[in-house]
Amino acid sequence: MLTPYDVLTYIKTQLAASITGIEFNDEEILNIVRNTALRKFSLYCPDIKNCTIDTSNPVYQTDKPNVFKIIDPDNRKIIRIEKTYPPQSSVLIQGHPIIGAGSYNELPSYALEAERAASLGTMSMFTFYTKFRPPNLVEVYPTTAVMGEFSIDYSREHAPDFSTIDNLFETYFLDLALGYVMQTLGRARTRFGSISTPYGEINLNGDALVSDGKELIDNTIEQLKTAALPYIEVDRG
Repeated sequence: MLTPYDVLTYIKTQLAASITGIEFNDEEILNIVRNTALRKFSLYCPDIKNCTIDTSNPVYQTDKPNVFKIIDPDNRKIIRIEKTYPPQSSVLIQGHPIIGAGSYNELPSYALEAERAASLGTMSMFTFYTKFRPPNLVEVYPTTAVMGEFSIDYSREHAPDFSTIDNLFETYFLDLALGYVMQTLGRARTRFGSISTPYGEINLNGDALVSDGKELIDNTIEQLKTAALPYIEVDRG
């Protein structure tokens, strides 16, 4: 959930408003990365988490009977719902077989019943589906849907210690992090312009850092648009 502190931190970071020198310490660098690169990276390569919601449990309930809370165990920001697993009763009421085929000979009849149930589900008043209500709510439709426990796969921001970032995408994240730090450092250095040394004036090249950082960010995002793995679901009927 976005807070005033998040807004202020992001703006101050982008403007280098809290920076009083021309270099950053380790903690300042990590805070810049968490508030910029980590959030942007998570939009393209999020961390996937599953959550089971018990509609009868007050912990998940809201003031609306068909709206429930998604409670992330690590209190991370939720991006979107990827897939919904409806209550078993919602599926059975449409005629889906209770158990799978027990043998090869039973497979045709099982497949036919499953297909009938799926066809009915496209028009049934009991068909269970959900809609994400940011920042952390899931709304169940229709209101006549059969309630009970249901699960969702949802995407969220990565861990602030970067431990959940997939090895396949480490390079992209590092480039994104570098780009945002370059931008912020460049904005800080533009306030000083140059510094005097025994060897004369040294240009801090703040504008060049901002420009190079932006270029690195833009190029990395373009690569992430095609390199990021899509969410894959396997339907077994």
